Amino acid sequence: MRTRQAILWVDKKEATIFHLQPQGFETTRVSAPEAVGSAAPRANAVGMLTSFFQLVAGALADATAILVTGPSAAKLDFVKYVYRTDHALTLKIVGVETLERPTDRRLVGYVLDYFDTAARVPHGLTG
Repeated sequence: MRTRQAILWVDKKEATIFHLQPQGFETTRVSAPEAVGSAAPRANAVGMLTSFFQLVAGALADATAILVTGPSAAKLDFVKYVYRTDHALTLKIVGVETLERPTDRRLVGYVLDYFDTAARVPHGLTG
């Protein structure tokens, strides 16, 4: 089985996904509706956030290992959304990390290091 590792950086305004591939990486950006982060009525904002998370989850559907990152609660909100709506995708989430918005290059370096380190650590050990 070919592993297609991905890192997701998400806040309530946008999501950036890097799918790691043997020849490099593929980048997908998903923008949230403007009302998600605004003073829109709560029900409207929740509905738009759900629509945003649906798009993000769809962009991650073919990943086999996903590292979810971001600076705030949006990353946790996304994980909760996936847990409630997509059991198969939930099983692919290998970690959740707090990470301020890095450059694309740093984000790719972070995920390469994360997955490389995870591959070297025996299953069940932490350190």
